[in-house]
Amino acid sequence: MSEVSVPQPAPPTTTAPAAAVHNNVPTTGKAGESPPRLRAASACVACNKKKIRCIYPEGGSQCLNCARNHWTCSPRERKRKRRKTAAEREDAVSGSRATTKVEIRHETPSLGPLRRPNWDSGHLPWDQRRSVVADGHPSHQSESSAGAGASAHNQTPPTSAAQESEGSTLYPNAASSGFARPSQPAQDSRAYGPSTPNSTYLGRYEYIRGEVPVNEDRAKAYPAVATESLTEEDLRILHLQHAFDLPPRAVREGLIDTFMKRCSPWMPIVERSWLTERTGHQPSILLLQAVFLAASRVSSAPAVTAYASSNEFYRRARALFWSGYEKNTITVITAVCILHWYNPEGPEHVSINTSGFWNRIGVGLAYQIGLHREPPPGRDAPLRRRLWWTLYARDCLISAGHGRPRAINPDDSEVKPLTPEDFYGCSSNGQLFIVYVEISALLGDLTQCYCRRSLSRQKRVNIENALYRWTRELPESLRLFRRYSPTEGAPAHRLVLMPYNFEARQLHVPYFITLAILYRPISPSNLPSAAAILASSFIAGIFEDFLARDEIRFLGPIFTFYLLAAGVGLMSCFPYPHLWERAEQDLRIIYNSQKELAKRWPSAIGSLKAMQSILDEAPKVARPPDRPQPTPLTPDQQACFSGFGTDLCRLGDVMLANYPHEMVESGRPEDDQYARTVSDMMTAGILAELKTPMDAAAALEEYLPLATVIDHNTQVAMGGEATEITDEMLYNQYEGIGNWLLRDWDWNTDVAW
Repeated sequence: MSEVSVPQPAPPTTTAPAAAVHNNVPTTGKAGESPPRLRAASACVACNKKKIRCIYPEGGSQCLNCARNHWTCSPRERKRKRRKTAAEREDAVSGSRATTKVEIRHETPSLGPLRRPNWDSGHLPWDQRRSVVADGHPSHQSESSAGAGASAHNQTPPTSAAQESEGSTLYPNAASSGFARPSQPAQDSRAYGPSTPNSTYLGRYEYIRGEVPVNEDRAKAYPAVATESLTEEDLRILHLQHAFDLPPRAVREGLIDTFMKRCSPWMPIVERSWLTERTGHQPSILLLQAVFLAASRVSSAPAVTAYASSNEFYRRARALFWSGYEKNTITVITAVCILHWYNPEGPEHVSINTSGFWNRIGVGLAYQIGLHREPPPGRDAPLRRRLWWTLYARDCLISAGHGRPRAINPDDSEVKPLTPEDFYGCSSNGQLFIVYVEISALLGDLTQCYCRRSLSRQKRVNIENALYRWTRELPESLRLFRRYSPTEGAPAHRLVLMPYNFEARQLHVPYFITLAILYRPISPSNLPSAAAILASSFIAGIFEDFLARDEIRFLGPIFTFYLLAAGVGLMSCFPYPHLWERAEQDLRIIYNSQKELAKRWPSAIGSLKAMQSILDEAPKVARPPDRPQPTPLTPDQQACFSGFGTDLCRLGDVMLANYPHEMVESGRPEDDQYARTVSDMMTAGILAELKTPMDAAAALEEYLPLATVIDHNTQVAMGGEATEITDEMLYNQYEGIGNWLLRDWDWNTDVAW
């Protein structure tokens, strides 16, 4: 006879007929088959229209399909009715009760042959009374409805240490051999999700609307076919990919800690509380697997590598994404952003697993839900802004690293720049991410202009001004150098290297890369640029600290491009023996850093080979004794290096020998004019919130960015008309500010270089 397993330490065997008698239900079908699910006598209107099975939970007034997809569940009246006899009605009632009991036993979690729950973890205790309802929240059945299976299940002892090493799961049904359906999250079942169900953005009526307004909400009032529940084949694929398997407690918490420390500062879109289960909240399995993947890419913990590789975490997250298991679009976009950390291939090969591919997926989904539009005030607005600017920063860096067009056109976005208010209640460093987005956008704009051959003289000036102001707006904690307080016998205004800050060093790498690209020679036949060489030497100095502290492993894949660009800049020193002696040391640092990155990021292999080819060809370059020296620094270039000492620049002492010692201390001449302008604006009441007098130095260090003074988005929000920012506004009294957030780079006159 067939046996029905009961979840307990030593499962006793019970014959199928005995089980049927106990449940007062006749057995049907093959031995060992699960009993049929509770099915409505008559399908509701929505299920009948879509020709899908209509299932009502016990005591529920709404079927599972309508609850899951947020459809209106209305009963469907039969056209033909017949009168039932008293015996038929009594039989129907008794059969319904028996079927209900069978359904409860079917939903009771059982131990499968593949995985067992991790009882010792203390993270997610498995309460057998939990069942999954339509809205994705865990619910508790009463003791009486749980039946005898509950008491038997509660007697199951904890697993052994060997069993715990296999992993645990948030979803007990996922471990069963029958591929029972795990809990599927609802659209608004989590605190971090949108407060309203997923809604799409449609802008087509901006150009086809007529006199009669069109009701977009009415146009959307029909169910989407893609929101149907997963089929058994879909679940079988997810189980084969181990999509619902989670690491043991220690590994799980270690990976989350690593993600929050190493990855979250550059994408503040996940809070730790979202990744742990608590009353009324079950974390998204897609988000968890994506976080585990990202953390595994920057972790060398033996316990992590012993449990699963980054490729295994990626396969789980990818399977969950393509299956459509997660219904919350904000959660899906968040997970897609985190999948950027996988990046198994370099841009030299075509792949559907790289950060460039997932970036396009994330941007496409963001456009669908209108993430590029300024969100209305509400609890979701800060998260939506952070998510959009995370996508934008990633898009700029990926475009710069690959030399390909960006997926986001800034002209299509109306999202306001990030402010500290967008980080209230957020554990991430808002100041760090705001300036990170700014420098990423500058690098993306510059490389896009080069790719389009549209870098006009005025655009170059704008980028120079924005770079200079970026260094002046940096918070003190994120700067590389500080001014040493003059004491007796010490030189005044001496620059001293700040205490080591890993995030601050990372932040300055794209800044110096932008300088190296901006000031590179236009043609290989031109003389090398002193500014590009200095910027590349600063990058080598920063990576020297990374190597000394063994922190290369915590860097993202974009740093392979930074090293390649810096190496190209340093190679221009080869014709000059007095420069090559030091540049060769910097190149060795660049090369060793690439080798370390190549151990973790295969995308570094292409850059490493490219750099090796440059080193092989360098000796073939002639060294004429009468070759002119590199082009000297212009006043604007000197200003971009002001505030930076030579402690991180091995070539600084040599190349800056002919410049005044105060070059690294001085600012731009227009700074004094800017300070006077700010003072005049305060007097006029334009900056009324700045009450205290300020001198020139304070004005330079703590001035209010121009974007907050003349923000046309703010004017529109307050009922005013959005006016274009004219050239006179930027280049007369505000000359030199060049804030990139204004995006006023639409110049028609190109300069032939």
